[in-house]
Amino acid sequence: MKRSLLIALMIFTCGNTFPQTWQPFGVPQGGGVTDMVYWKGVGPNYLDKIWVTTSSENWPTGQWGGVRWSSTTSPAWINIASGYIARTIEVGQDGNLYASIWYDPAFQPADGLYRFTSQAATFGILYQASAGDNIFSIAVKNSPHTIFGGTRNGVIRSTDNGVSFGYSNTGIPDSVWVYDIAIDSSGVLAIATSKGVFISEDNGENWLATTGIPPEDTAKTLLFINDTTTTGFVNKTGQNNSKLNVGTINGYLYESFRGNKYLTSTLVYLFGNGEVSDGAGAYLLEEFFKNFVSVYPVLADGKSFSKIQEIGGVYETTDDGVTWNQINDGFPPEPPVSALAIKVINETSAELYAGLFNDTTNGAGIFKLAVTVDVEEISDKIPNDYKLEQNYPNPFNPITTLSFIIGHSSLVILKVFDVLGNEVATIVNEELPAGKHSRQWEAEGLSSGFYFYRLSTENFTQTKKLLLMK
Repeated sequence: MKRSLLIALMIFTCGNTFPQTWQPFGVPQGGGVTDMVYWKGVGPNYLDKIWVTTSSENWPTGQWGGVRWSSTTSPAWINIASGYIARTIEVGQDGNLYASIWYDPAFQPADGLYRFTSQAATFGILYQASAGDNIFSIAVKNSPHTIFGGTRNGVIRSTDNGVSFGYSNTGIPDSVWVYDIAIDSSGVLAIATSKGVFISEDNGENWLATTGIPPEDTAKTLLFINDTTTTGFVNKTGQNNSKLNVGTINGYLYESFRGNKYLTSTLVYLFGNGEVSDGAGAYLLEEFFKNFVSVYPVLADGKSFSKIQEIGGVYETTDDGVTWNQINDGFPPEPPVSALAIKVINETSAELYAGLFNDTTNGAGIFKLAVTVDVEEISDKIPNDYKLEQNYPNPFNPITTLSFIIGHSSLVILKVFDVLGNEVATIVNEELPAGKHSRQWEAEGLSSGFYFYRLSTENFTQTKKLLLMK
């Protein structure tokens, strides 16, 4: 899955985004989208394309999965490779396009890792996987040139441009499924697995387990937000510090920093009844980081998607992950968004693509969204005179104070939710005058752990996290 989690649209003194309505962008063959990328391409036939991998539906008599591409100007999806499932697609640091294709051994036994060759207009196999060891994720780094694959049994690695591969699992538990691989600007590797997140600083020779993510959860997707841009992220000591974001199968979002070697993860948000499935991001104007996260809704009864929280779709944040907004206009209800990709057009605009996974014939629908930055306008989405402050004390037991500022007289709602999204308290639900307000909350009868408190007015919504420790 792609390395983007968190839309961190960082607004300083000016700048705004104006997401438009999602537009349908055709249906590539397959039962659902498993991954997608934008690739500038090599050669006139492959320039400026969106590439997707899809799964099959009722293999082998129904829809085949595979690798498909389309021009970004109009949806015309072309089949490049077919199979039981094409699981992931990745643009390596070497500029090449790589894919994992799972074939049915009864038909085509070459299940493995492939690299696209423009001259031959085909994917050539680099590594044939053994039975039951499919490839979920791919990453390729330039220095030293190394190809990594995430499998059902850890990490495979090639240091000779794909001529040979071997397992690189020192420090990784047995039988780990590796769902994602990411590389930061200094060459540090991270893997998201069925048994947590692992970090390597020596090109995959050794792996260290991170802390902070519960063992019962599964890490599914990663993003390194690197400090090589004009802005970067700044830690408490004032030094630029790359950030690693991790999305999980239970809808949690975590972050860690290069300052602690990415080894300590902290919970920053919970999306609720869904899986953080993918994301896509880019810097525009060098200082505004556009990044979007998709959430795939869980099944409520094994047959239909849960409608309780309507969690599925694409989200953005304009305050570095404190609050999140669904941007689902134009999608079908409760959209099962499984993959995202982004194309940067110029310094102020981009195109965002979203793929659906319906697991039905012709279920791999694609949607497109225009995203722009207007440097002439001050953002009116987050007014300067509204603010939800951090509770104090935090952690607390059992009483804490919640303070907030509202710029205009309005109906104010302040509620507290548990990590599953269930409302546990309503602290304010009344008309209040402009100014600063404070309320005490006593968490009597609640268990220790993280909770979220959300302030809502007609023009402003913000959510923050607090910790009850008894």
